[in-house]
Amino acid sequence: MRRRGSGGQASVEAIAAVPLVVTAVLVAWQLAVLVRGAVVAQEHLRAAAIAAHGRGLGTRIRIAARGVVAAP
Repeated sequence: MRRRGSGGQASVEAIAAVPLVVTAVLVAWQLAVLVRGAVVAQEHLRAAAIAAHGRGLGTRIRIAARGVVAAP
């Protein structure tokens, strides 16, 4: 036998959990974007360092706004 007033309690609890789930998803998304950006930046820097070394420019590298380029 069901108690009075307990109908819909599970629905209320599920709706209350939605903001927590959304927050967790957004935090995970931001972490993934941050890690991907760091990996891409590291790959660009490494490629520029290898290119600079291959041209005899040493390890002096200038980081531009749209990428990494070897310093003149």
